[in-house]
Amino acid sequence: MQDFLSKPLSPTRAYSFNDCQLLFRYRTIDKLPERPGAAAFKGTLIHSVLEDMFDLPASDRTLDTVSGLLPAALEKFLAEEPEVAFAIDESLEWPGGASEPSVESQQLLLSSARSLTAKYFTLEDPRTLNPSEREHHVEVELGAQKIHGIIDRVERTAAGDIRISDYKTGKSPKPAWAHKYWFQMKFYALLLWKSEGVLARELRLLFLGDGVVLRHSPTLEEIVSFETEVLELAARIKAAVLAGTFAPKPSKLCDWCSFQKLCPAQGGIELPLPYSPTS
Repeated sequence: MQDFLSKPLSPTRAYSFNDCQLLFRYRTIDKLPERPGAAAFKGTLIHSVLEDMFDLPASDRTLDTVSGLLPAALEKFLAEEPEVAFAIDESLEWPGGASEPSVESQQLLLSSARSLTAKYFTLEDPRTLNPSEREHHVEVELGAQKIHGIIDRVERTAAGDIRISDYKTGKSPKPAWAHKYWFQMKFYALLLWKSEGVLARELRLLFLGDGVVLRHSPTLEEIVSFETEVLELAARIKAAVLAGTFAPKPSKLCDWCSFQKLCPAQGGIELPLPYSPTS
């Protein structure tokens, strides 16, 4: 338990506690196995290609060239992480041993990934960009609480201005569902502000699913307030861990949950805690 509490808090882990405390527990404390998700893996594949794109000379950062990177990237994932086969081919039985996804399922994935890559090229011209960092890991301490994150892309101007960009392979959210995306982006802005003392001038979310770019220019007051929000959330997580109490939160997200049979809110039986609570 103490090992868990000493780990730095990421934006995904922090926000997932708000989504559902019991799901947070099963994923981050019990670490129960889940079938790899098709949408999540497709996002990972495209992220890897868009990251590698900037290793190419600027003139080679074209749609044809970047789309051509996808098959090799897929082969590499299958070789290094065989479990992604279950995300690619839904006909494979889970759980099970290492299996090969069908050629048809791989081609279907690549076709969808090419479409999303093409949509990216309608949002910006990578030949004109020179990111200073990609997949940039930052870790800082907020008092006794460590936080960290991996930022898709950071761009810096000669004047010291910072722009943070993040790729999303889904569609842009309705305003009521946008909070979780801005939580992540403000988390990144907080990390850079605490580590470098510079406030990002612009936060950008690039949604490849529908070709929408959302922008926000955070204020210092906003990021200071967000720091308080993160610390309060970290305190709530610590209290839940120490007490061993994780409340389920029924919502539309339950339809996609892997642990419905282990959730009392869904008629299931909650697993015993894997540790002894202290309060």
